[in-house]
Amino acid sequence: MKQLIEAIRSVKDGNLEPIRAHGQVIEAINEMLAVVSQRLAEKEARLDEQVLGFYTLNYAVKIIGSALRMKELINITLETFIDVGRVRGGSIGLLDQQGRLKIKIKNNIPKIDTEIIKRVIKENEPYIGELNGNSFLSLPLMGREKPVGIINLYDRLDKQPFSQEDINIISTLATQVGVSIENSRLYEELARWNKQLEKKVAERTKELKEANEELKKMDQTKSDFLSMVAHELRTPLTSIKAFTEMLLNKPDREVETRLRYLGIIHSECNRLTRLINDVLDLSKIEAGKVEWNIQSIKISEVVNTSLATTHKLIEDKGLKVETEIEDGLPDVLADQDRMIQVMTNLIGNAVKFTDNGGKISVKAKKKLKPTKCIQVSVSDTGIGIRKKDLGKVFERFKQVGDGMTNRPEGTGFGLSICLEIIEYHQGKIWVESKLKKGSTFCFTLPIKDEIYRKEICLPKILV
Repeated sequence: MKQLIEAIRSVKDGNLEPIRAHGQVIEAINEMLAVVSQRLAEKEARLDEQVLGFYTLNYAVKIIGSALRMKELINITLETFIDVGRVRGGSIGLLDQQGRLKIKIKNNIPKIDTEIIKRVIKENEPYIGELNGNSFLSLPLMGREKPVGIINLYDRLDKQPFSQEDINIISTLATQVGVSIENSRLYEELARWNKQLEKKVAERTKELKEANEELKKMDQTKSDFLSMVAHELRTPLTSIKAFTEMLLNKPDREVETRLRYLGIIHSECNRLTRLINDVLDLSKIEAGKVEWNIQSIKISEVVNTSLATTHKLIEDKGLKVETEIEDGLPDVLADQDRMIQVMTNLIGNAVKFTDNGGKISVKAKKKLKPTKCIQVSVSDTGIGIRKKDLGKVFERFKQVGDGMTNRPEGTGFGLSICLEIIEYHQGKIWVESKLKKGSTFCFTLPIKDEIYRKEICLPKILV
């Protein structure tokens, strides 16, 4: 009895060692102590597992919460779930914006029944069961408001089914993962927008820089143009004023002298008129207020009229003119006055840059490739243009003589106006030249047909 009392007191103090005594009561108590010890050991082991699980969960939450890149995040997530769930394999699937599930990563797990996955996503509840005879757990990855994916765990290491405590721990982790996935998507979307914004800012900055440089260039070009126009206007005005004063101061000069002075005054007035007309023409074109009289015309008539208009200029310099107009050229739809303006300008330039005794050739022919058109060319044996300056001759506010050996008279608008007229008629204009070997200016016009009529006859005013 004394030993029994001591044993009870020992148990009360927490000592679960067997009582060293004999008797049926003592044996029964020892059996009870053994059972209690075993249960306590199991409880402690389970508690240790829970502590380890919560420690792992806390560590995993910190890792997952810090991951922003999707690929890195899902890799860490699957490794963490496999460790926390103590399983051999698993997989992670993510929902896209259309609600379609795509498995992003898997490891050592067989194919899963799609009905199970649909059920988990639809009901937002875990699925616990078996897959190929091994333990299986599927949980939704919940974002802030809706599921963003699914996590599947397969084949526990201890071959035991998932307990409720396991599910609670894994569910807590799954919630954190769902939020992390949303954050990762927002981060990647923000990164994409930021990259696009940087690209757009860079593009706009480049465009603004180019526009600014272009404005500076145009400002300088217009300054040069105003200076040039002032010079070109001042020269004939000075001449007119000088010869007028000579006539006024001595009105009784010989008739031959007076006629010569009046001829010079008349010539300088014509020169002023041409300068002013060029300025007005380009201003109208820029403002979109040019009126067009589109009709069926013959290029041969345009060429002949233009040669007649410039005959005096050609004759004064003793130039030889050759014409080669192909027979039976089809008509074109164009403004005849504007086409004469183009031809007169090209022939006038050829005369201007060709020395006395030189030659001018005017040709017109039909071409079938690359498109059906009529090609007109004006060639001269003049001073030519340097190769690097060929691209400048049609620029606005650029004089034809810029980049040539001598600076000519004029505003430099002529070729720019020609370009505008030809392009309005859906044609092309270009120049071929070698320094000191002459130049050839060419342009094309589409041959008249029904499609062309519809495209170019409708507008009466350039807009």
